[in-house]
Parts: sequence; structure tokens; C-alpha cells
Amino acid sequence: MHPLLDDLDRLIREDPSRVPARLAEQPDLAQTVGLIDPVTASEHWAQLCASSAGTAGHWNAGPARVALETAPEVYGNLNGIPAEDKDAACRILLERMLADVEHLTAAAREQLGHVAAELRRAARAHLLSLFLDGAVPRAAVSFGDPDAARLVVVLAHGIVTDLDSLPEWARTARRIRSQVADGASVPHDAVAVIAWFGYDSGTHLTALGTSHATVGAARLAGLLAGIRHRAPGAHVALVAYSYSSTMAGELIEGGGGRLVDDLFSIASAGITAEAADAIEADLYAKVFRFHATESLDDGVAPLGRMSQHPIDPRSVPGAILYESDGGPVGGHQGIATVGHASHTPADKPDEPGYFDPRTESFLDLVATLTASL
Repeated sequence: MHPLLDDLDRLIREDPSRVPARLAEQPDLAQTVGLIDPVTASEHWAQLCASSAGTAGHWNAGPARVALETAPEVYGNLNGIPAEDKDAACRILLERMLADVEHLTAAAREQLGHVAAELRRAARAHLLSLFLDGAVPRAAVSFGDPDAARLVVVLAHGIVTDLDSLPEWARTARRIRSQVADGASVPHDAVAVIAWFGYDSGTHLTALGTSHATVGAARLAGLLAGIRHRAPGAHVALVAYSYSSTMAGELIEGGGGRLVDDLFSIASAGITAEAADAIEADLYAKVFRFHATESLDDGVAPLGRMSQHPIDPRSVPGAILYESDGGPVGGHQGIATVGHASHTPADKPDEPGYFDPRTESFLDLVATLTASL
């Protein structure tokens, strides 16, 4: 099966007290366990659940309960097992992290507080991933159950962004979920939108390269593969803003095109020539649809392309271009995006960001997602 999962299966059943020592052998385990093949992970979890009492997310006794209690950092980040169980494990882990006053920095505690607040705020929220990347927490919060949704949307942020920005991205995720479901006249449970904070998107300096994008692409591929495994009939859309579009290019170059049905590139920092070729090939084969936009007023995105990833995604043959400069969308008049911000600065309400609900870019995004249902 897998050496780690084989060891855990044996220890959980025979001697749970030895699980922490086994996990300590791999300090970066929580960061990498999501790369395990979701089919393998699913089979391992099914074996644990077969002799357990309870239901997904509510295991009361048996190996599944022991697994959640002794190794939440594994099962919270293991892709391919039910979202309810990932959420249960991550909530246990979150509570323990917040209680660790000795090792958690004040900044990390505040960021984890944002995660806890979103879970309290949204009854349908699922915590799909949680780990420390050095001293910095990473997480993925889903609004809606991705296992049961017909449409799963993943939102990926730009540079210099961590969980301090979760509240604004969570608002955007909830807004997209409700507007898409209402627009398609389907129950809100038919849509899940994930605010993905699973990688270090870096700084203005590191954004000139692709190393952060490559790491992010590998982690995101694990999450998307898990979604494909758990909900093979769901329509999956990746919405990649700024440097995350560079990451999305790395994802596609690495063979990840099969993991998405729609890919949105918003205010791109650019993609590599190899990524552009891979996207073009996938578009020719109709693997997914590729949408791209950038505001005429955005002076930052072009600077990002003066780098190792110089290709403007809008130039890829087959890309579906949409506007961010103000115009009608489905009977509504969208306003223009001003500058490069993802969200409208609180002190600059007259400089709407790409995800401002008044903008043409946001209205177009919602309209396209709605049409996919």
C-alpha cells in the first residue's frame, strides 16, 4: 500500500501509543502526506473504518476514531478520504495547535484564529487541510461539502498572502457559492468553494522565479486529485489570481490538466513557455477550458512577467478572454477593476479589486461558473 500508511494501520490496531513516535520520524509529514495517491489513501481509510463504530466525521470507536485522535496531522491532510473525516481530523489538530502556547508564535496563533472564526461562522464549512510550514500555518477551508457538490471551485491567492487574508477570501468564497447556486437555481449544497492557502506564494523578489509555484502546484495537485477521487462527477474549477496563475501553469505542465474542467487566470504574473505549450496542448485536446483576464489599469501584472515566466496567458491559443474594464454582464453593468488588488482596499473604495462583487471581472466569473451547472 504505502510504508507510512502500512505502519499506521498496524500501530493504530496494535499499539496506538507508538503512533506519535512514528510520526516524529518525519517532521515534515503534514506537508507531504497530501502527495500520497488518493486511491491508496482511500483504501487505507476504508480498512480502518470497516471495523469502526459511527459514520464519516463522527467515528465513536474503533481504528478510525483512534486514527483521528492519534494522527490528526496525517488524516486531516490525506487526500482521497471523506471530507467529513478530513474536517474532523483538522478540527482536532486546530484545537491542539491553539492550545500549544509554548511553540506557536503570536502571528501563527492569530492566523489560526481566523481559521477557527470561519469554521464558527459557516455551518457548512469543512477544514480540508491544516499544517505548519515552518512556523507559518497553511490551510484549506471549503464552504460546502466537496464530496457532495456538483461544482467545486478552488480559489488561489497571489504573493505576500497568508491566513491573515483568510477573512476577505472567505467572504469571496461564500459570495461565489451563494450567487452561483442562486443563479443556477440549485441548492447551495450543490456548490463548494474552497479558499486554498496551501503554499508560500512568496514575495515580489521570489515571484520572479518558479520555485514557490512548483511547490504550490504539487500540493494543489494532491488536493485536486482527492476531489476527483471523491467526486468524480463534479465539475472542478480553479480560479488562480496573480502568482497563483504561474502556479497553475506549473500544475498543467506537470500533467494536472485532467484535474480541472475550467481554469481561470486573473491578473497573471505570467507562465513559463513550457506551461503555455502544455496549456495549449490540453486546450487542443479539450481537456479543460481556459479563461483569462487582466484590467487595462493593472500596472503590476505586466511587471510579474518580466521574469522566468514571461508569457501572458491571454496569448495562449484557445484561451477564452473576458474583460475587467467595465461592461454589461447578464443584465448587470459591471465596473472596472482599478489596479492589481484582489480585493478592494478598505481605505480605497474607489479602487475596486478583481473580486469586488461590483466588477465586470467578478460578474463574468460568476456567470461562467453558473453556466457550468
